[in-house]
Amino acid sequence: MVELRCKTKKKILTAKSARLKDQLKETYTIQDKEVKKSARKDMKDYVDKLAQDAENTASKQDMGALYRITKSLSAGFKSTDTPVRKQDGVLASSIEEELICWKEHFERVLNQECLSTEHAEIIEAIDTLDIDTNTPTIEEVKHAIKLLKNGKAPGIDQVHAEMLKAEKVLTPRLLTDILQTIWQTETAPDDWKVGLMVKLPKKEESNERNATLYANSIDFAKAFDSIHRPALWMILRHHDIPNKIISIIQMLYKDFQAKVICGTELTESFPIQTGSLEDLDFADDIALLSQRYKDIQSKTDDLVKYGRQIGLKINVNKTKLMKINTKIGKEVTANNNRIEEVDNFIYLGSKITANGDSTMDVENRISKVRAIFAKLRNIWKSSIIRSKTKIRIFKTNVFGVLLYGSESWKVTKNISQKLDTFQTRCLRRILKIFWPNKITNEECMKEHTQLLYLTRLKKDDGNGLAM
Repeated sequence: MVELRCKTKKKILTAKSARLKDQLKETYTIQDKEVKKSARKDMKDYVDKLAQDAENTASKQDMGALYRITKSLSAGFKSTDTPVRKQDGVLASSIEEELICWKEHFERVLNQECLSTEHAEIIEAIDTLDIDTNTPTIEEVKHAIKLLKNGKAPGIDQVHAEMLKAEKVLTPRLLTDILQTIWQTETAPDDWKVGLMVKLPKKEESNERNATLYANSIDFAKAFDSIHRPALWMILRHHDIPNKIISIIQMLYKDFQAKVICGTELTESFPIQTGSLEDLDFADDIALLSQRYKDIQSKTDDLVKYGRQIGLKINVNKTKLMKINTKIGKEVTANNNRIEEVDNFIYLGSKITANGDSTMDVENRISKVRAIFAKLRNIWKSSIIRSKTKIRIFKTNVFGVLLYGSESWKVTKNISQKLDTFQTRCLRRILKIFWPNKITNEECMKEHTQLLYLTRLKKDDGNGLAM
């Protein structure tokens, strides 16, 4: 039918007679309606099939598969790949140019100038932790394989966790031999030193007692990319890590290379000389708190000083200062640059305000989950998925985002009303309760009170304090 419509369109463009063209247009209109009708039917069949699969996986308590199907049912998915500009500002016109751009970008970011850590004030521990540094045993390898999570993306070798778990005798033995050789010689295969990089686009209450507080939200410039490797080893020794463990980690970092994933293509490999790999936990979100001006300035100066010794630089443009219950007009600086003062800022995903009110954070959360709820409309509209399964999806996909950071909320009557309004609207949409069906909120919530009633998560002592 699509091909027939295309042929009719071509005939319209080449027709010389007005009468013939009008006839062809009528034919084209009929064919176009048939194509769209067929496409809608195919889409409905596809969604119904996914909905049936979702219901089946939910009945089997397979939450991982249910999440993947839910993601497929979500509307409005968009690729994160966007046009790339070269260093001269011109857009890359081919996939080859994009690959070169991404390689040059990460090669530049992950190979920054490494200053000497000779004067870094990191004291090495006298004693070390009681950690077994003997060669790995086959029992330990078997246990490590058992702990691997299924459904995770493989590395550049395309070896999945399920493949390692499939064979329980020969695979652990071979891996044990390899790991024991690496442990004894402190050398690893070159293939183990090539990683894949995925591009991801960037996305406390003091006033209860009228206390003064300075909150300085620190942002480090490319924190994970700029930290000096020698400083990492010094920090590990400072925390009593045995030298054998540190030597193995150093070996894995040495001559490490990476490739960037661009759609279905990979860039050429490039070396990485600075930065911390994901295997080492490293926090780059810091909020300095002090009740006196001189203390917050002193803490900021110390952070600048000691951060510089290990390769961390404060990004003054993104660092924000919030003053609570203070009229002192003195500026807090970092590297002699003034830190911007704000009334609120985002810290670890939550909106922190100077007056301690949680309303802005709750409204911010509701705005985010409203968009998530809309993307799942194919699920809410489905007549195949049971209401119980829909409620379960709602709890996991929507509630998880809505209640993030709720432990610090100061729940007031206004906030409770906002949460109640949001949840009842969502529940009515899920249960397909629309006007003119006159069903009260109490009746609507009757069967799902234990699952959805948000205000029961918090109790208010009457003064606006969450208990």
